[in-house]
Amino acid sequence: MTSISLPPASAQVQKVRATLGRRLLADAPLPSFKAVPRATREAARRFWSQRAWSEYCALPVLSQIALKLTQEGAPLDELACVTGILHDESLHTALSVDVAEAFGGYLDEVPDYLRLDAAQLAAPSTLPLVVWLVMGCCVGETVSRALIQARLRMTRPPQLKALVARTLKDENVHVAFGWAAAARAVGALEPRQRRELVPYVESALAGAYLGPSSRGLPGRAKVLERRQRQLVTDAGLGSCSPDDEDAVVARCIERFIVPGLRRLGLKVTAP
Repeated sequence: MTSISLPPASAQVQKVRATLGRRLLADAPLPSFKAVPRATREAARRFWSQRAWSEYCALPVLSQIALKLTQEGAPLDELACVTGILHDESLHTALSVDVAEAFGGYLDEVPDYLRLDAAQLAAPSTLPLVVWLVMGCCVGETVSRALIQARLRMTRPPQLKALVARTLKDENVHVAFGWAAAARAVGALEPRQRRELVPYVESALAGAYLGPSSRGLPGRAKVLERRQRQLVTDAGLGSCSPDDEDAVVARCIERFIVPGLRRLGLKVTAP
């Protein structure tokens, strides 16, 4: 089990973060959730902690992309885009933590089965830019957007709905950037290099069923995750049902990601 602990920053940094956070919460400050049944609050607390872990793990992925773009002398517009997205992901992380706190407190213990290890993702990497772009953006961000869109329809409190809607708006931009940057990077590859990229992509596609969707999780973990997400969905607190998650991820992969990657010249197969 890994941990994503978030120690308090200095008072000065906290003031800056509060200013940035208010940009997203200005129109819809979080209400009290004390009237929500205890079991549901606990499930929502864990669900929104997971949202924070997921967004937090996007930070090293985008940092790797920024470093690789700089090393390769990529267009400045691409570098400007990725640093802007990095800013978005840090705010999404902080806001998800805020929601988890409102439900009873952020949880920092990450179950191993979710495969969310930010420290490992942040380690120095010899993987080329194109791998990070395709796995992190064409797969990761695209699946994330599809799920957030499904969750938005099921979220009822106006404050939470506004937060999810703003996140979706950001994700649309992230996905657009990822596919555009990947098209340039994949287009520069030789046929052999494209074939070598395929196993990485297919591994990322399979990983979409190990957390974003619970379909591929092992026995007890799958039961726990599905129960938790269903409780949060029934209360309209930011999730969509496990069955919907499975369907959304499958549709996203089979109808959008795989055809899109094939158009780029990558002969991938859906898991």
